[in-house]
Amino acid sequence: MSDENPQAKGIQYQNMGVVDLTHIEDASQMVGAVIRNVGVVLVPQDHPDLTALADCQNVGAVVPVPKGTQVHTKVGQGELSWKVLAQYDEHTMVLVIGQYVITPPLSTLQCRALMVVGQVFVPKEGQSMFTSKITMQVGQVGQYTGNLVRVWTEDTRFDRAFLELLQEPTALVMFDSATFAADVSPDLLKAKVSSIASTDDIRVESPDLVALVRYLSVSHFGKLQVR
Repeated sequence: MSDENPQAKGIQYQNMGVVDLTHIEDASQMVGAVIRNVGVVLVPQDHPDLTALADCQNVGAVVPVPKGTQVHTKVGQGELSWKVLAQYDEHTMVLVIGQYVITPPLSTLQCRALMVVGQVFVPKEGQSMFTSKITMQVGQVGQYTGNLVRVWTEDTRFDRAFLELLQEPTALVMFDSATFAADVSPDLLKAKVSSIASTDDIRVESPDLVALVRYLSVSHFGKLQVR
């Protein structure tokens, strides 16, 4: 909660990832409220119009929550174990906000629903189960293949020396742009990388890598460029 605007007379929610309004029973409490720069607003399913009474600006999504349903939120970047999602029961909605790679081992998902705001990659074997639970998606959900995964959240460059250090074929997941150096051969890349998943542009310094990088990119939401 914030009081950055002294002129506002109502409740203020500003610069927040999630605002939970499911506890509000009297809609009149939202008259004059300010909701600004918020990723997700949770509202009671019985009162889905709560935000219409407030001054809403730059709100990513408004999510109605059924009565008696718990909402658990995961916010951040990096890896998130499938086990964490599998622990929730049918009375729980899980809200995933940010940039995550969901890692195995896989098991049955029993949660009531998944809501995704951001970018998520899941193992290919679990993609259908994961997506079947999604009731709201603002962003991208992709897949990767392979038992091992490495994750990058900033611009990175892969050269021969790095790839040679990988002991087993590894999935490379990038939430920023990436470059494959000119000293990377197709044979080395094929031997060391099980798949590529990326939300941003991928650059290759050798034209010989274009076809293989495109083949390995099982989920790629950017452009492939030759430098």
